[in-house]
Amino acid sequence: MKKESGLGIVLMIIIVCAIVAVAVGLFYWYRNLKNDVKDSSVKSDMLLIEGAGKVSYESNVMNKTTDKLIGTKISEVEKNENIDKYIIEAFKATNTIDEGDYDKYYILTNDDLKELKLEVTNKEGSYYIIGYEKDDVIITEGYEGKYRLSEINKEDNKEPSEESNNEDNAETSEEKTEQSSEDKEGAGNEK
Repeated sequence: MKKESGLGIVLMIIIVCAIVAVAVGLFYWYRNLKNDVKDSSVKSDMLLIEGAGKVSYESNVMNKTTDKLIGTKISEVEKNENIDKYIIEAFKATNTIDEGDYDKYYILTNDDLKELKLEVTNKEGSYYIIGYEKDDVIITEGYEGKYRLSEINKEDNKEPSEESNNEDNAETSEEKTEQSSEDKEGAGNEK
């Protein structure tokens, strides 16, 4: 009887450890899934802003009213009480935009985003910034260490091509190995 109860305790410990391992695995899986959804949301919001910005800018160019672009110029941020100056000063410290270009980039508040007819809002503690003339969209909090949409898209487009290059290199080295094996066999048959 004592041996059976000792075996039961060991079995119970193994079962508890397995349950804990599954729970931890599910927690990390869910957290990664949640981060992936957030990441795709930021990128899609930036793409929407870029598209709406192009339409707005082209409309203003056609009407010869480029002084009526939506948003607040970074160079004029002190004039707008609705913008958190701390966030903008912290963003300026990243040197993502040259100081001489501050008058070409516009900070978009949630009201500005609505005026662009977008159902997008700024993320908490961050603003979207648009450079109408340069078709450039920036997020002040950064996204995986990058601030510009063009940098984010470049990184996303680079990853699959690297994988395919690795696969191509693997296939090429397999073909070379097969070819050298055939060459050795052919040389052995000639002797």
